[in-house]
Amino acid sequence: MISRRTALAIAEAYESRFTRPAAGIHSQQHSPVWEVQYSELYDFLYANEYSSWFCNSAKRLRGRWAVREWVMQLHTGETKADATPNWSWESQRQLGQRYLEDLSQDIIQTLYKDNIYTKKIYEEEVKRVISNLEDDGRAAACPLRLPTGPPHHSAPPCARKTGFQLVCNPQGSDLARAL
Repeated sequence: MISRRTALAIAEAYESRFTRPAAGIHSQQHSPVWEVQYSELYDFLYANEYSSWFCNSAKRLRGRWAVREWVMQLHTGETKADATPNWSWESQRQLGQRYLEDLSQDIIQTLYKDNIYTKKIYEEEVKRVISNLEDDGRAAACPLRLPTGPPHHSAPPCARKTGFQLVCNPQGSDLARAL
């Protein structure tokens, strides 16, 4: 099971990757106001085969904290409660765990593919995700390697294997070189 600490790390990675300071807008304390890149987040989720209700829920996010809270609430079952009103909390928790696993794999894959400037925005958060997944006992028993093959979402979501596995590729780049 993905721990709350790991869910928070995943949330922070998505928050860093999909929010930006709003151009020219500052709070009363002169700090920038952050806005969600919700179209980019929606496109990311859509391209990675997430359910339509989940993609659409990303379009409603406003503000930096909203992204973090949206991911953290997957762990508690709150994010998907509206989409699964007749499900037990245990069923919602299991679905949330699956989404957290998928989100963690996707943010790792995306870091590998992003350009160097975008990577710098959220690479530390992704390293924390990987470290926390290892602490949760969800990493392969070999040195960490980022996957070099096709994304894990090539199969339809209903056919995805549950359970998290970091791909160990002996010929692949290690995390330090990939960043």
